[in-house]
Amino acid sequence: MMSTRPTGSIRGSSVAALFFRAYSSVAAGITFALVLSTPCPAFAQLTQLTIVPTTNLRYTFSVPVAKPVVNPCSTTFVVVTGHTDLTIDTSASTDFKILVDYASTGGGMDARADGTLISDGMQKADYAYSGKVNSEAGFPEKPATFIQSIPIVDYLERSSGDTADAFLMSSLFEITFTNGVPAVPVLKSIDVACVH
Repeated sequence: MMSTRPTGSIRGSSVAALFFRAYSSVAAGITFALVLSTPCPAFAQLTQLTIVPTTNLRYTFSVPVAKPVVNPCSTTFVVVTGHTDLTIDTSASTDFKILVDYASTGGGMDARADGTLISDGMQKADYAYSGKVNSEAGFPEKPATFIQSIPIVDYLERSSGDTADAFLMSSLFEITFTNGVPAVPVLKSIDVACVH
């Protein structure tokens, strides 16, 4: 079938002129593509650009605490019991970041030097403590192995509100990371100091 559509000019241009313009645009596009494919340092850098995805991981641990300590404010003994919960978030991309949240809770009871609890009516109200702390570390790239040490200081006071023999307890935790993965945190030491 034949088309009866008239041929001629479109908005003041002839069909030949339109064909020439379309052909020129195609030729310019091919030339631009050839320039981009030419091995040139500037274009080579553009083609090597890669996007590194971010990997976020979360680890949780609960470390028990059970230790007799000397109350430095009264030279009596206290058996401290409790736990420290650790939440470790890691973020790995072109760099590596670590965020650790520590939450400690527990208490203490009057004891003898050998750690046995005093239960003859001479003991005072139990101690209580709780605290939170966080730490953050960043590296330009994920290290193969490193150790992070974090001290946590808790304030122990009698649950009755008596602060005459309140004291500070400093716990030192150590976490070893291997290829960004933490091992179980280790309680390295507990030290006490008098508040007053």
